[in-house]
Amino acid sequence: MRYEQVERVCVVPPRIQIRLFSFSGVTIYSDRRHRVPVLQRIVLGIEVGRVVLLHGPRGSGKSLFLRTLSGRWPHLSGDVKVMQFRIGPGRGIFRNRRLRKVVGYLPQTGGFLPERTLRENLLFRGRLLGLGEKRLKDDGVKEAAETFGLDLGSRRPLGAFSYREQRLAAVFLVTALPYPMLVLDEPFLGLAPAEGRLILQRILALREAGREIVVALSDPEKVEALEGIRLYIENGEVYRSVTEAGDGRGEIP
Repeated sequence: MRYEQVERVCVVPPRIQIRLFSFSGVTIYSDRRHRVPVLQRIVLGIEVGRVVLLHGPRGSGKSLFLRTLSGRWPHLSGDVKVMQFRIGPGRGIFRNRRLRKVVGYLPQTGGFLPERTLRENLLFRGRLLGLGEKRLKDDGVKEAAETFGLDLGSRRPLGAFSYREQRLAAVFLVTALPYPMLVLDEPFLGLAPAEGRLILQRILALREAGREIVVALSDPEKVEALEGIRLYIENGEVYRSVTEAGDGRGEIP
């Protein structure tokens, strides 16, 4: 992948565009005591309607960016806006409970209650969204579970699953529920190519259904499997490509 076509983000898109999210002078630290700045003075605006691909080397701050975007990590300065919600400095998801109904977040590890079964995790998340049990029994949810080879009737707690099963379960839980926006941190991590293709197909189907999707990837080859806006993080800076990411082939190498 060529990076000479990537430029520093300095200008927020025109006001006539509908924003998916924006960062205005945001600085993100690696710890809650604000001792080590990882990303500094981010000025960025992303419009709705495209998959957003966040790329960069490991340890560059992609996960902190996504956690801040989803309201799960406080930032020291500046404002973050996600759809119609504002996240001010020092604020996280527990101070804006409405945001958790908008953003479905997939971390690199976990993303579920390990002592509960897959079905119990699904019901727990559904209650946070105000969904009843009947709504979670529809064919779409069952079909999504079957696609990933998961059994909603299993009585095993997710903590007893293998890493592969846990990762697929976490992806299922965040994509099976009707979050308008999905923030996915390395969704293909640790999975075989065949499993990665299942997740890719799920992401593409959700995008076609109108979901807004932000994905962080470390592998540049996987970036090309998705088409969308490319952001690049390195040395504490956030860049936006002047060209679109992906070649439209929709394949995991």
